[in-house]
Amino acid sequence: MQTSAVPREEKARGPILLQRSIAVAFFAAVMVALINFPFARILLSIGLCVYGVVLYRYPNAWLVVLPALLPVLDLAPWSGRFFFDEFDFFVLLTLSVALWSRNRPSVTPCRTSSVLLLIVLLLTISYAASFVIGLTPLQPVDANAFSNYYSRYNSLRMSKGYFESLALALLVARGFPGPNLKNCLVVGMVLGLTGVALAVVWERLLFTGLFDFASDFRVTATFSGLHNGGNDPEAYLVLAQPFLFAWVVLHRTRFAYVAGFILFAVSTYALLMTFSRGGYLGIGVVWVVLFSCVLWRGAHFSSYRGVVIGMLCLVAAAAATIPVFAGSYIRARFASVREDWHYRLMQAANTFAVMDNGWLTRIFGMGLGRYPAVFYLRRPLPITPATYTFEQEKNNLFLRLFPGSPLYFEQYVAVRSHSQYRLEIKIRARARAVVHVHVCEKNLLYSFRCAAPIRYNVESSGKWAEQNAMVTTGEMGRGSGSLGWMLARPVKFTLSAPGPEPVDVDDVRFVDIAGYNRIENGDFSAGMDRWFFSTDDHLAWQVKDHWAHTYFEQGALGVVAFLSFLIYLLTLLLRHVPKGDGFAAIPLASILGFLTVGFFGFLFDTPRMLVLFAFAALASLNGIIESSAAGRVSSRLE
Repeated sequence: MQTSAVPREEKARGPILLQRSIAVAFFAAVMVALINFPFARILLSIGLCVYGVVLYRYPNAWLVVLPALLPVLDLAPWSGRFFFDEFDFFVLLTLSVALWSRNRPSVTPCRTSSVLLLIVLLLTISYAASFVIGLTPLQPVDANAFSNYYSRYNSLRMSKGYFESLALALLVARGFPGPNLKNCLVVGMVLGLTGVALAVVWERLLFTGLFDFASDFRVTATFSGLHNGGNDPEAYLVLAQPFLFAWVVLHRTRFAYVAGFILFAVSTYALLMTFSRGGYLGIGVVWVVLFSCVLWRGAHFSSYRGVVIGMLCLVAAAAATIPVFAGSYIRARFASVREDWHYRLMQAANTFAVMDNGWLTRIFGMGLGRYPAVFYLRRPLPITPATYTFEQEKNNLFLRLFPGSPLYFEQYVAVRSHSQYRLEIKIRARARAVVHVHVCEKNLLYSFRCAAPIRYNVESSGKWAEQNAMVTTGEMGRGSGSLGWMLARPVKFTLSAPGPEPVDVDDVRFVDIAGYNRIENGDFSAGMDRWFFSTDDHLAWQVKDHWAHTYFEQGALGVVAFLSFLIYLLTLLLRHVPKGDGFAAIPLASILGFLTVGFFGFLFDTPRMLVLFAFAALASLNGIIESSAAGRVSSRLE
């Protein structure tokens, strides 16, 4: 009897065709988004093209590029896009190239633990269920859909971090990167750490100077998520710094020792400049864990080199810490620890009290991304947050500002010092209201030299009124010292409505002497494009405890699933350290320090922080991945 066999190539043709169709869809999504992107479109396009070519030639490149770009490529304050942004472009392009390349014969899938698969399934169910709860009932897709955290589509923004992380992890599980995953991750994390540390140094140079430890100024670095609170800089620095230790030990060259020591000192300084008590505790946990692993009998990098490197790092940390703790600002923050902690506990308890009753909420939570909207409606704390919406009359789209705790609707503008600008604005209110206009040197949260503030008292006529004023910039935007214009602070044009009633704003113009309007999208016809917002009161936007916020939005299943994932990772790492896998100490310290910061704020308030955590988790699974993909565990740390 003869049997006919289907050639292997024909069997694989169907899946390959499906993969490549999805790859084309992802690529098309990136192209459409780029066409409509309001800021740095050409530079982004060039960067994505170069990245795509490099990734196709070197499949491991994404393990370097994404961890390096994630903490530094944040254009939201300039673009106004924070639902689907530039980092999503790079993730989708990575998936597109990977799916297109999956038919390469060198690609070998990894074997994955059934326990890990079950935990990931629980996490996926939790995120999917909470996403649906947060998203429904669907609201109209209008100018407010993707420009406000009160939108139902905020659930989409908050869920994308997990599903992007899951997709990237599946690339690793399916063997796309191949060997040397660990080395690539370490390089990517160190590059990202370098970028953030340098951004902090530059921010301090611009606004306060490097050695002013008394001013009430906390750096925001490259993390736009701090515009409404959060703890992204300190959480990231705690997560990334252990990988610097791994990079030094992996390379063991004179350059690595010198560069690593300098970067450690600068990144420690950057963490200190967050003035975050949670960050300080987190980095303390990191170095206790690392030193414990170094001294643990059986860890192969417990040589004199590891001890010497550690001691030098401690000396550098002490040299940076002592003058900071001698300053008045950090002492004042530590003096209020007990009061702040009790207030956070009250916030968590009141937040649980305003949750819906019923088993569905207890299991799946109130829905991803729903905390800001629920807080606004149910007020678990005596805070009335200000907000904004875009309204439409006939074909005219305009901005409506609602009063409450300060919210600043703002845009970066290019101005010259000692110049005059003409402000033109249309305002309307149906009851007596006030509009403030400020033009100030400003980073994300703090204002410095300002032009004379402009206050408009709006009568309750219900009709549009055109207002004009002259603004003199004075010393604003002028650099100081020998570097001159290179140290010029950025300037922002800011709108706010302190109350007592909502006010409508339209056709904003800020015209220089040559007649050029410095405001982009001043008629708000493109919604949020080129505008951003910041707030002074952050408790209305997240619960100041990671586990409490997770329970609110994802319920008991979300807490149990994430806790199970952490227990699995930490157990795996603790089993590897005494076996001589020195690298296991790196993600162990990184994750434990990161979780410590989570006792003082929600860790995944921005999707990129969840993706960053996913890279640390991939480093935790390094032994499984490399043994499956390459058939061996190789480590220069041993």
